[in-house]
Amino acid sequence: MSKRIPKFKNIEEERIFWDTTDTTELIESGELVPTEDVEFIRPLKTITIRIPEDSLETLKVVAKKKGIGYSTLIRMWIGERLEEEKKASGG
Repeated sequence: MSKRIPKFKNIEEERIFWDTTDTTELIESGELVPTEDVEFIRPLKTITIRIPEDSLETLKVVAKKKGIGYSTLIRMWIGERLEEEKKASGG
């Protein structure tokens, strides 16, 4: 089944969609058509982390309540904290 861009109820729903969607699927389905001056890149690096099992279970519960995957929640929280650190250090 081809991936399609849904109608979004709000900006948060749209942000989650774009944060968790591989745009190559949308290009292949014809839903997105790249132009010569636009390059679709997903600069993500896969890493492995070790966390306590109970922390992972808590992450899963919180993520489920938010309607997102727990790895998406982790990325969101890391991003938020990095932004806070940048602001605090004047960067």
